[in-house]
Amino acid sequence: MSGYTTGSLLPDNGFGRRRGRKRGRWRRLRPPAALLIFASGSVIVSYWLLSERRAAEAAASRSDFDCVIVPGGGLDAAREPAPWVAERLEAALRHDHETAFYLVLSRGTTHKPAPTDSRGYAVDEAAASARYLVRRGVAPERVLLESWSLDTIGNAAFARLMHADLAQWRRMLVVTSDFH
Repeated sequence: MSGYTTGSLLPDNGFGRRRGRKRGRWRRLRPPAALLIFASGSVIVSYWLLSERRAAEAAASRSDFDCVIVPGGGLDAAREPAPWVAERLEAALRHDHETAFYLVLSRGTTHKPAPTDSRGYAVDEAAASARYLVRRGVAPERVLLESWSLDTIGNAAFARLMHADLAQWRRMLVVTSDFH
């Protein structure tokens, strides 16, 4: 019966003690320590959730909309937003005092190659629209870009997945054209 002590069903660990048994002062300290860790974690998480909620409420009280969304629609020969996109951007600017952010949309289109800059790099419609807003006085940190998609359905999907859901936006204004 090597490895077992008489009268016990627990295997012997070779030092006269049975495996599976906990002994010593650490056993007495474990429940209070676990309770302390749990309580500390709960306080930290509660404080974080409360501060996030306060920040969201403060942002909501400053504006009527969480975001003004402006779809793309092409670039002109100078790689600036097309005239109808510039009209959308100007309409969006009329809501500047009512919004925390602007979200400009579109990488381009699948119907024609992307326009390129003087160095041969593609110019995204969203980047051109963002520059337009910044040149008109909007702080760069208030202008967000959705430049993953190449069509309106993709713009809507990525705007929601990559911005609205993550930021928990609930009030958005979409500024578009009658023909869009």
